[in-house]
Amino acid sequence: MRKTIVGLVFCLSTAVVAQSPSRISYQMVVRDASQQILANNSIGVQLSILQGSNTGNAVYKEIHSVKTNVNGLATLEIGGGNVINGVFKNIDWAKGPYFLKTETDLNGGNQYTLEGTAQLLSVPYALYAGNVKDTSNTNELQVLERKGDTIFLSRGGYVVLSTDNDSDPANELQVLSGKNDTVFLSKGGFVVLPKAKDDDPANELQLLSRNRDTLFLSKGNYVLIPKEADADTTNELQVISRKSDTLFLSRGGFVVLPKIDSASIAKMGFITSNSVKSGSGFTHFVGEKFGGGVVFHVWKDTLGNEHGLVVGTSWLSSSEVWSNITSAVSPSAKSYSNGLSNSLAIVGQSGHINSAAKLCIDLVSGGYSDWYLPAEYELLLLWQNNLAVNRTLATISGAKTMPYETSVWSSTETSGGSSAYGVNFDIGNATFGSGKGNRYYVWPIRAY
Repeated sequence: MRKTIVGLVFCLSTAVVAQSPSRISYQMVVRDASQQILANNSIGVQLSILQGSNTGNAVYKEIHSVKTNVNGLATLEIGGGNVINGVFKNIDWAKGPYFLKTETDLNGGNQYTLEGTAQLLSVPYALYAGNVKDTSNTNELQVLERKGDTIFLSRGGYVVLSTDNDSDPANELQVLSGKNDTVFLSKGGFVVLPKAKDDDPANELQLLSRNRDTLFLSKGNYVLIPKEADADTTNELQVISRKSDTLFLSRGGFVVLPKIDSASIAKMGFITSNSVKSGSGFTHFVGEKFGGGVVFHVWKDTLGNEHGLVVGTSWLSSSEVWSNITSAVSPSAKSYSNGLSNSLAIVGQSGHINSAAKLCIDLVSGGYSDWYLPAEYELLLLWQNNLAVNRTLATISGAKTMPYETSVWSSTETSGGSSAYGVNFDIGNATFGSGKGNRYYVWPIRAY
């Protein structure tokens, strides 16, 4: 079987004051003729460092016996093999250029049949720095000092801190928290941490500790916590609320949410904790025109089958009673998540004539006839994603967007049976104990 070997060289940048490392990390990936990884295979490698050109004098030569891992990757260190000639630490890197010649025996011996030569384009600075005659391990250290609005270095250099634009020195403070590979700020914003570039995912971790007004890292460095300007540690906190397309802060300040067309929605989806866009394992996504309306929720069952909820392209009434019958239906109309069973129980009640559920059950729209009045939790999901849904509804001819500052009926009866739940689309709160004779909006949904 013919085999192919690919070599990659990595010069590790290592900052060491007293003594520099005398090795260079080297990795190669081995594949067969079909470009399949050759895993767990012992190989023999001879490395030579040539001076001046790719056919120059070998100032250093060594051999290695190494085994590839499950990914076909072989890792070794130049300067750490069995030396044939030369002294690695005595190489004068300033007298380059230098070239690395590799010779490989895929059977693990010393009958080298594959070879290649490549220039070392980056000087191994850490090795070259090892020739510097500096015996002090502290002469680069400096002391950081603050005076007023200026931070000084003990050996020169300073920076002036920006002036606080308000009278409160602490209202910009935020709390830092982490979840999995993401760091969050308490007032918004996050960053995804990059994956570790070595085989140890934990060697960059440090412990954070506090001693009075100072935070310390276990591997060095610290920061002083600014003092609270007043006696109240919570007066900087604010409540965020939403009204129509605007977000408000309780102490002033607001932002208007931008409008976006359906073409952009189709490209990016509307990502929430319960929804993903197409291309992430789901066929459909929130905000997509599909199934006679607009998708507002997607999920998968334990077998991996995809399901979703679709809202119709228009409300069926802006003023309809929950039911003409005000007495309790039965336990079958009290589900928080199964609006279809609730709706069928409502229209099946003895003496029933008209109701919000009946408008949905009788609906035939978009080629579908399985519409129903959403249960409370289904309606809350619709409210949660109404921004993405409305953006798509606005592009559909003849469709109606969901108006804000309105109440919408759910099909969920309260425990007492004399009232039912609705959702206020202004703030997303469930309306408890709303009489069945009250008149609210009716939005049909269906499941796929």
